Amino acid sequence: MNRFRPDLGPTGNFASFYDWLCCLTGDAKDVKISRRKDDILKRKTVLILIIACLFFNAHRTWASTANLSVFSGRPAPEINATVSRELVRLADLSGKLAQEDAQIKALQKKQAGLQKELQVKQNTLGRQLALSYVNQPQMTALDVIFNARSFFDLLNRLDLLHFVIGKTADGIKTNRSVCERLLDEQKSLAAAQQELQQTANQMQQEMGLLEAAGVIPKGPPQALPDKIKYRDISPYYGKLADWLKQKNSLEAGPEYLAIVNAAGKRWGVDPLLLIAITGQEQGFVPAGNGDAAKIINNPWNVFHSWQEFQCGYGIAALWAANTVGRLARGCPAGDDLIHWINGFGTGGKRDNPGYGYADDPGWWTGVDRYYVELKQVCGMR
Repeated sequence: MNRFRPDLGPTGNFASFYDWLCCLTGDAKDVKISRRKDDILKRKTVLILIIACLFFNAHRTWASTANLSVFSGRPAPEINATVSRELVRLADLSGKLAQEDAQIKALQKKQAGLQKELQVKQNTLGRQLALSYVNQPQMTALDVIFNARSFFDLLNRLDLLHFVIGKTADGIKTNRSVCERLLDEQKSLAAAQQELQQTANQMQQEMGLLEAAGVIPKGPPQALPDKIKYRDISPYYGKLADWLKQKNSLEAGPEYLAIVNAAGKRWGVDPLLLIAITGQEQGFVPAGNGDAAKIINNPWNVFHSWQEFQCGYGIAALWAANTVGRLARGCPAGDDLIHWINGFGTGGKRDNPGYGYADDPGWWTGVDRYYVELKQVCGMR
């Protein structure tokens, strides 16, 4: 026999308080209907929970790809290629702009010096004439003429004045010609710089749209410690490629080195550190690996792993550089910086408020070893 507790609802074979009430009123049909409704509701609830879990677990895998696919109506592979190409071009353009700006400043400085020299020559012509003839710099050209002691001396003085004036005039003319040439060169450089800047602005606008869509990270780069601060590795592409080829790495290709260099520049991170991380994460993506063609799309395992986030090398490099810069913040004095990026402090506790790059507390030792070796390859400290 079923017992009931009115304060808590039914016990025994009754599934709900409504069943209990139906039983009290003697309406068995309503009890069956109520139970059937409860079963349907439970099934719906379980189904909704299953769908929600599947959606949550799959979100990081397809969300970024979905963003890529709908962006500008272009497919994801095309966006991946665009990011990699524009990233490298932007880095090259910024370098050219800086170089041309330095050239313009050097020309301006040289032109200012020549203008000053020209002015001095024009203002002191008479004094130079006097000095060259009688060694009395306070005398003017007229003094030189009027102080002639004889007609023959006057002729000699006039010949000398003609010679000196001619030489000085030629020097002034030469200076003016050089100044004009420098001015033309400066204008030409300024026009080229403006054209480059316009191209860079257009590329930055497209990258800005990608940032707004969440395809690539956005924001200003962090101020990083000198140990991992960006340095240009383009002069060492050959040495790095040879070293990576010894490991049968797909990253030995010049296009990959250019991309990682540009990503490091964007976020102020040493590209060698980024390459070292791919060594620890994926062994520099050896070509013999059966999944190498997929792993190269995310050898940093950003957003958990390359299996879950297939974004392309350029996008992955940007996210990795952004992550390293973010995790490098707030490293306590005396702690190893790469250990801190790993997520752990000196005491071995996960003290980094950004959490950390890897769960393995020994991750940083492999990264540091590769980082040191890569710097040795490039002849850096």
